Amino acid sequence: MLQVEIFGTEDTFLQREIRRLIRHIHRLLGTKMPEGKINIIFVNNRYIHRLNRQFLGRDRPTDVLSFRLDTPLVPGRKNAPQLVGEIYISREQARLQAKQAGIRLRDELLALVEHGLLHLAGLSHAQMKKLN
Repeated sequence: MLQVEIFGTEDTFLQREIRRLIRHIHRLLGTKMPEGKINIIFVNNRYIHRLNRQFLGRDRPTDVLSFRLDTPLVPGRKNAPQLVGEIYISREQARLQAKQAGIRLRDELLALVEHGLLHLAGLSHAQMKKLN
């Protein structure tokens, strides 16, 4: 089963909903989901802009970035879950998008977590549309 650590928010309701969402996606996708641990990190636009430029060559902030790690970051620790991916979400971008869509910020954040999880499972945008 996929384990999660959440950074950058103390909203316990959001954390609980993220864990529920992960269980739902795991049931939906089964073996496509990586086994191990993922980090979900809420950041600001400045931070995600830097990541977007460094790793994707895009010189602008974005709402969500997913990074699947193919090699474990905890070598030699057989009992510890291995870090298999990270999802970075811009709170500022999510706030703007929620306002534009007329939805709650929490709902936008959950949608971005879901988007990031589906990318970690290897789904493209076209494949994600087919799930809906």
